[in-house]
Amino acid sequence: MNVTLVTPIRGGEITAPESKSHAVRLSFAYALSGKTPDLIKGESFDVQAGLKCAEAVRTWLEGGSVQEVSCRESALSFRMLLPIMGALRASTDIITEGSLRGRTAKIFTDLLREHGMEIGQPEDGLYRVSGALAPGTYRLPGNVSSQFVSGLLFALPLLDGDSRIEIDGPMESKPYIRLTLDVLEKCGIETEETESGYLVRGRQQYSIPEGLVPEGDWSGAAFWLFAGACMDGGRKLSVKGLNTDTLQGDRAALDMLDKMGARVSLKDDCVTVSSGSLKRIMNDMSQTPDLVPAIVPAAIRAEGITVMRGISRLSLKESDRPKAISEVLAGLGGRTERAANMLVIPRQHLKGGTVSSFGDHRIAMMAACLRTVTERQVKVTEAEAVAKSYPGFFGDYAKLGGKLEFTK
Repeated sequence: MNVTLVTPIRGGEITAPESKSHAVRLSFAYALSGKTPDLIKGESFDVQAGLKCAEAVRTWLEGGSVQEVSCRESALSFRMLLPIMGALRASTDIITEGSLRGRTAKIFTDLLREHGMEIGQPEDGLYRVSGALAPGTYRLPGNVSSQFVSGLLFALPLLDGDSRIEIDGPMESKPYIRLTLDVLEKCGIETEETESGYLVRGRQQYSIPEGLVPEGDWSGAAFWLFAGACMDGGRKLSVKGLNTDTLQGDRAALDMLDKMGARVSLKDDCVTVSSGSLKRIMNDMSQTPDLVPAIVPAAIRAEGITVMRGISRLSLKESDRPKAISEVLAGLGGRTERAANMLVIPRQHLKGGTVSSFGDHRIAMMAACLRTVTERQVKVTEAEAVAKSYPGFFGDYAKLGGKLEFTK
């Protein structure tokens, strides 16, 4: 599917989508508590995958078996399911699809093999899993995905002995680990942070409280907030359904908007932004890598060159995101420079044109939001990629006053 953004958004109010990061974690928490996740909507492809994987976990807990389970393209679902299946002594085939097949898990699978699991070498995205995960010390470098740590934090309490997670070097994307720890705490699981990682007691039981629902998604909302800061004429854009006390790391978008000079106000669960005289920021993005594409429209409009550091792991996402961002901007008449950092070169307006999403949901959303800073319309190919995290994205684009057209 292709979409042409004929006119830019003009402001208004929308509701944030369900946070896939929170919803997938809650899906597994419900399953390990022996309950059905009836309050999780499962609108996005990744949350649907998380619910299916969690259902497989609940089946094993209840004494059944599952021949195979697909994680689709959800990296979080895969990285949580793998050690949990080992903790449950499950034998099954775990299937990965699309871009997830190309994202290496060797460090993680080798670590799990060292601790008793039997994991076959992946064949066409399929992992044959059996054996029993054993308690012990699990060492991971700090520059790997925090999702590996989250998977271990969910699985290790189920073992018959205590375990330690040792992290060598600074941990990237640590806010996502804090989100995991918060869900575990709400389910009665105790962990202890140590100087170099986490101590996890074994023989614990999950018990999720009634009525626990996913928060609104700050990662998806950030695209609207940064785009809203670029709107002409002092218009306002509001996103409802956001927990301003959240542990989601991408709440940091508010601080970045403030530094850039946008006008931001908070009221209850609603964030409102309007444009100001934007200026550049220099920011370490290692803890909030998903915000990098969202910032780009505001960085184009800002005075001065925006510098984003700590982007090395962005090449390992659904696309090589630094490269994809550079190619999208080049296709619209802008430019970036990249060494260890990404530098976004400002322009008062880009020209417009046709660009690819590279099959990446966040690149598709970024490209659409760049219509706020282009002179002419923007056409995005493979725009259906947004369904991975935010299937209602283009509907919300229209609610915010933008005109758009779909073609095959």
